[in-house]
Amino acid sequence: MRVNMVAIGCNRSIEALRIIGADVHLVKKDELKDDYRKAEVIDAILRSRMAIIEDDVYIVIKDLLKQVLDKIREPPLIVVVPDLGEKRTTRLEELHKLISEAVGVELKWKK
Repeated sequence: MRVNMVAIGCNRSIEALRIIGADVHLVKKDELKDDYRKAEVIDAILRSRMAIIEDDVYIVIKDLLKQVLDKIREPPLIVVVPDLGEKRTTRLEELHKLISEAVGVELKWKK
């Protein structure tokens, strides 16, 4: 059975997503060095239809996550959110780079 939404992060503010029905997983940055813990996070994502992931967690699991998502037929929607106080995410920077490469010009980043 797939959970509709999962929220994964290091900051306790992610727990606020419980109010909209998210299954919240708090992880510590140092725990993500362990392959077993990374696998648990990936498993939680795969059991959902939508995953909200804090940027700090995404940075650590993105390569493994890409490998896994490339192999499944209906991957969940992945939403990378910035950490508290941040305006940018790693995913946003990746998309900026991809779009710049696609149009052949380094696009300006408006602040």
